[in-house]
Amino acid sequence: LDAEIIRPKTAKGPIPFVILLHGCSGMNELLTTWAHSYAEKIVGIGYGVLILDSFTSRKVSNICTDPSQLGWARRRADDAYSALDYLIENRLGISDKVFILGRSNGATTALLSMNKAKLNSYAPQARRDFIAAVTVRASACCSARRLATRLLRLGNCWVGQPLPGT
Repeated sequence: LDAEIIRPKTAKGPIPFVILLHGCSGMNELLTTWAHSYAEKIVGIGYGVLILDSFTSRKVSNICTDPSQLGWARRRADDAYSALDYLIENRLGISDKVFILGRSNGATTALLSMNKAKLNSYAPQARRDFIAAVTVRASACCSARRLATRLLRLGNCWVGQPLPGT
């Protein structure tokens, strides 16, 4: 998978991180600009950012009209957990301070990543958890509303947290 890691220039040792996920149209020019804009703000408050591209290395450019978007979100959740493992194993991120932020299909992926019941069905090897998820323009085509996820309103974003016992 392709990824870009951006850290504050003054960072030493592990720091809090955000794994940023693109939407259903992949890392096109618009989404690359969006990702770097968000990354600049996040790095500005002392966090690192890993921009994860789940499509380019798979030679996928767009799944916006693909009826299997939920299947892609599940595959991408596995990608996100691999990125989480990479950050921790390479001592870049603090294990209990890694967040996931997704746009469109990436938002659906972020919500799925927070749901342990769903996670165990497609990423049973996951050893770590994200501290929270932030979604931007979550896909309406998927059944994300039916996920066992409690959503808290935060500005114009949603933060997903797993329900107790999941």
